[in-house]
Amino acid sequence: MFDGYKQNRPAPPEELIPQFDYVKEISNQFGFVNIGVQNYEADDVIGTLARQYSDENQVYVVTGDRDILQCINNNVEIWLTKKGFNIYNRYTLDRFQSEYGLTPLQLIDVKAFMGDTADGYPGVKGIGEKTAIKLIQNYGSVESVLESLEQLTPGQRTKIEANIDNLKLSKTLAEIHTEVPLNTGDLLTSMQFGTELSKILTICQEHELYVSRKYLSTHFG
Repeated sequence: MFDGYKQNRPAPPEELIPQFDYVKEISNQFGFVNIGVQNYEADDVIGTLARQYSDENQVYVVTGDRDILQCINNNVEIWLTKKGFNIYNRYTLDRFQSEYGLTPLQLIDVKAFMGDTADGYPGVKGIGEKTAIKLIQNYGSVESVLESLEQLTPGQRTKIEANIDNLKLSKTLAEIHTEVPLNTGDLLTSMQFGTELSKILTICQEHELYVSRKYLSTHFG
């Protein structure tokens, strides 16, 4: 859809590449389920699982990616990682709405205007987060803003009119796809985490994960 998508990210260092499979191997030993689907991003898989499981379950997503905030609902909380093992920036639906004055899905429209330098899609040049939030608070969506251009300041109108195609494309790129083909019923069964602490500590010792082992034994031993 867009050639520049994530093209600004450098390739991982060569010595890091083997670590990706190593992480999967160790997390499997811990009892976690690794999920990946060809042609879908991790965000899409997370969003699909959160949406489907939240119908009957409380879901907690631990991530460093703020884009996942669009997946919040009454039964989905997003815990953004901060420094350390146990420090998180916790977002519930109430907190998100009071902080942003928006619904979580309107974050897609905000991202459409401001773009995303990390993901490499453009948005509207000259419109940042504050202006984008205010536009969506006032008009509700990208489409409603485009229908109300005559009500905007001359500067805003000029910027948007010069970037309409980028704006529409950026909204598509900003939206997390929540219909990834997954057998969520079978997955939920395999996710029944039941690994004993003693086994986890042994795995940490075997793989020289001494800091993690110390943390786990101190807080859960």
